[in-house]
Amino acid sequence: MCFFSKEGEFRLEKYEAAKSSFKAAIRFAPEHVPARVWLARSYMKEGDLENAGFYYQQAVEHEQDTMRKVSYQLLYVNILM
Repeated sequence: MCFFSKEGEFRLEKYEAAKSSFKAAIRFAPEHVPARVWLARSYMKEGDLENAGFYYQQAVEHEQDTMRKVSYQLLYVNILM
């Protein structure tokens, strides 16, 4: 399963397929933060802020890099506003 093909589904606005692929990536590699971020973005594109927020929170919890963690926190806060 190639992560970049999932990203391609997102870019082609095939959000259902992208979400399914990102969820599979998370099941396969639970520590994979980019899949959570792209999943959140997919939900954002569909207007599902609750699920987008959930996956941004998950990204914050799993991210090791401080700057990325802050970035994901800001994206989550933006959803709340």
